[in-house]
Amino acid sequence: MRSTPLQTAVKKGSVECIQVLLDNDVDVDCPDLLQATALHNALMNCETPAMRPRIVAMLLTFGADVEAVDCEGTASGEPA
Repeated sequence: MRSTPLQTAVKKGSVECIQVLLDNDVDVDCPDLLQATALHNALMNCETPAMRPRIVAMLLTFGADVEAVDCEGTASGEPA
């Protein structure tokens, strides 16, 4: 599955990369091939769980859609 640069940074828990991307107007809701957004990945696939609350807060601050639905019908705002 192809991820966007933001999704990759979210999965890796790279707060610095996430901030650079967000500050440069990346599409926070751009989906991957499975229709998952960065927020989906923050909640379900983040490799650094301790960073999850901070990453989720960053994404929400930049307007992440909590109602975006992936190919499995899971809304991005639903806990894993």
